Amino acid sequence: MTEKEETFPLLYLEKRSSLPVVDDNDSLIGIISAIDYQKGFSKGKSIVGECMTSEVIVAYPDETLTAVFDRLTTHRIECLPVVDRTDQKTIVGFLTFRDIESRYESELTRIHSKRSLTIEELESDEGDLNDF
Repeated sequence: MTEKEETFPLLYLEKRSSLPVVDDNDSLIGIISAIDYQKGFSKGKSIVGECMTSEVIVAYPDETLTAVFDRLTTHRIECLPVVDRTDQKTIVGFLTFRDIESRYESELTRIHSKRSLTIEELESDEGDLNDF
């Protein structure tokens, strides 16, 4: 089985749209998405290095979720490796669009629970979040 044949099941099992690609020293060298896999497969490529995206868009641990969300939407991607700012080859995490969406939903729920909303405000969904 080639590297590429092992990648798609891994994407599926991990329930990810993409995975980081690291070298023998665990340094980030690329990212492979399901789309990269499909494009490579259709062109007859057989190893991950031939299919992966080598210019990886990353996030840093000290960035705001808003900045990372903007980067995801601007580049129309679903996830980013989070890397050490001083050593951008060292992965410290992986952040997905769903992670950010879930965090925002949790925060909105927390904010809403601290404020007594009227039924009218909840039904109209016109409450101004700046009132909190």
